[in-house]
Amino acid sequence: MAQDSEQREKAQSGERNAWMARFVHSRFGGLPKGFGVLWAGTLVNRAGTFVAPFLTIYLTEYHQLAVSAITPILVGYGAGVMLSSPLGGVLADRIGRRRTMVVGLLAAAICQLLLALVRGVLLIGIVVFLLGLVGDVFRPAAQATVADVVPEKDQARAFGLLHWALNLAAPVAALGAGWLATRSWTTLFLIDALSSLTFAALVQTRLPRTPAKPEGGDPQSPTSPRRWSGALVGVCLLTLAVFFTYFQTSYVVPANLLDSGLQPEDYGIMMAVNGAFVAVVQPLAGPWLTRIPKRHAIGTGALLIGVGLGSTGLAHTLPLVLVTVVVWSLGEIAVAALLPSLVADLAPAESRGRYMGAFGASIGAAGVMAPLGIALYHANSSLVWWLCLTLGGAAWPGVVVLTKTVGVRGGKLAGAGQPPAEVGEVS
Repeated sequence: MAQDSEQREKAQSGERNAWMARFVHSRFGGLPKGFGVLWAGTLVNRAGTFVAPFLTIYLTEYHQLAVSAITPILVGYGAGVMLSSPLGGVLADRIGRRRTMVVGLLAAAICQLLLALVRGVLLIGIVVFLLGLVGDVFRPAAQATVADVVPEKDQARAFGLLHWALNLAAPVAALGAGWLATRSWTTLFLIDALSSLTFAALVQTRLPRTPAKPEGGDPQSPTSPRRWSGALVGVCLLTLAVFFTYFQTSYVVPANLLDSGLQPEDYGIMMAVNGAFVAVVQPLAGPWLTRIPKRHAIGTGALLIGVGLGSTGLAHTLPLVLVTVVVWSLGEIAVAALLPSLVADLAPAESRGRYMGAFGASIGAAGVMAPLGIALYHANSSLVWWLCLTLGGAAWPGVVVLTKTVGVRGGKLAGAGQPPAEVGEVS
């Protein structure tokens, strides 16, 4: 009897281990080696991103610049950021994914070091603009690489894991920057540059070369220029609406919290809950997101963001606010994984970099427009909540119309399912 009991326990233990192995593999495994390099590089680079979040403090506290001098510098930085993704997308298609990532990351490291050395408003302004311009050059190339090397059925999970890496690293960057800013700005710049150089080294030495994609195509096919140019406009408008709504978490939501009698630390708790929730749920949700038709999963995510933010105006206590945070965080998880996957579906193979660049530029444009929410909030607070709800709700039929118009079936562009012939390597 004792022997039979021991054998049953071993069998049950083996079943549990096998289930756990399958669970972990379905969430984290089965992706190409190249993706692992991008994930690790994203984690390191984001954890070392110190300069941009503390740029205003650096200019004010260290250089003692007046607000009148800082404002044009920050505007220049924003202009550079707006141009960065389109530039990176063009370069990714012209000179190759790997080369674009390495060049962009090296240029970012140089600008970070220069910013620690230059003096004078003009020189600082030039370097800050260049830092904004090159800071996101690598991103469209990295996203296009995911579309190149990851099978379509796993792309949503892969993009979701990249978003997960950003969320894991963000608290490290925030705490590290806050600690270093009170001790040594030079060390802060050096570490930021080192994180970019580390990512560049990983890409150069560890990222496998990917097959080049053939150019041209049948003008009558679903991937003809006329078809995909319309798709590009549609996906950019969709992205702009979704992220304009989401970015109100940084503008209207904190203003509403203070007006409701809550404290600034309550906003910190709110954002900590968001980060922790995404960090836990994002990798777990990957396989589930792929089981839902992409157009409906994106629509659901956008609607959750709209409903979560739209109901914030009714939440006047911290527990109710945290409920709304969970709602829009669920939407964030779906949108972060599936929108770039949709962009990859819509893009012709030879134009994936440009598509990802336009996608990134749309997010940047949403960030530039998002402060308008504050003006609307102060004019009539109820209007901004209805706007969030409306934009979130409109995204669902919008993505359905978009995918049907350009021929996306089951998340993949109809007629574009055949893998391209290998005609060389992208350096």
